[in-house]
Amino acid sequence: MNSRQMEYVLAVAEEHSFSKAAKRLVIAQPSLSQYIQNVEKELGTALFDRATNPLQLTQAGEVYVQTARNILDLELQMHEQLSDLENLKTGRLRLGVSPYISSYLMPAVFAEFYQKFPGVDIELTEDITMELERKLLEGEIEMALTTFPQTDNPKLHYISLLREDMLLAVSEQFCGEVEEPYEEKGGKFPTTKLDYFKNVPFVTLKSDQLAYKMTVDLCASVGFKPKIRLECRNLEAAHAMAAAGIGATLLPYTLARTVSRSRAGFDSLRYYRLMHLYPERELVVIYRKERYLTKSLLVLIDIMQERLDGVTSFQ
Repeated sequence: MNSRQMEYVLAVAEEHSFSKAAKRLVIAQPSLSQYIQNVEKELGTALFDRATNPLQLTQAGEVYVQTARNILDLELQMHEQLSDLENLKTGRLRLGVSPYISSYLMPAVFAEFYQKFPGVDIELTEDITMELERKLLEGEIEMALTTFPQTDNPKLHYISLLREDMLLAVSEQFCGEVEEPYEEKGGKFPTTKLDYFKNVPFVTLKSDQLAYKMTVDLCASVGFKPKIRLECRNLEAAHAMAAAGIGATLLPYTLARTVSRSRAGFDSLRYYRLMHLYPERELVVIYRKERYLTKSLLVLIDIMQERLDGVTSFQ
């Protein structure tokens, strides 16, 4: 096994197609197919089930791919440690973030990071928390910034960056029959009771995402099951749907704070803290416990901690 061989097999496994993998690797498809056949001949076993569409790994292929990822990751960590010893400010970071964090929190972080490490390239992967954890464990990314998962994994290390309140965003059209919310002294957002909205439809994230479970659990805690009218994949879409009057939705404080109330289509949206519940979500940095953290990764973590410190203040 050599690096090129492993990279070629991984490309086919990840693309589930010889033609897509060849395009990604910038080589001719017949050459790639022949190369993989030679690898399989050398190993004495098939790595891919060519009778399936899309292309799937055989059991032997799954073993090969996982081993190859581990070897390539160890090779990368070796180069990173050698680079740190030489105090080089070059290299590549493979980071995973949730789409919301990528849009609203990371631009300022990356701008400051590039001032210190202009020669370091960042390969950014956007996905939900569950998938980011999987990619960390399989060595596809080095570090993730996302919401704390429902349960922690003993193979991963978690660094808390911030805890932020989750707000209920509701269009004014649903607020007509709701009791006047209690205004907390000095608070940026008024406070209301969630059960006032038991007859209002809800917009949530997909059922495999943490915000969905939070919505269902909070409603259950005050005695009702939410009428979910629509499920979205990202918070920005749920926010826009709430502004359009599709239904109420839970949003993080940072998103509510960022969007201008004068922004077209959002001026009729109200944001509430939830009395007695005060739901929160925690943003964390995650990496594998045995993973070597380069100087550039450590600096990136420091920048994120400094940038996000105090961001949840209701002032």
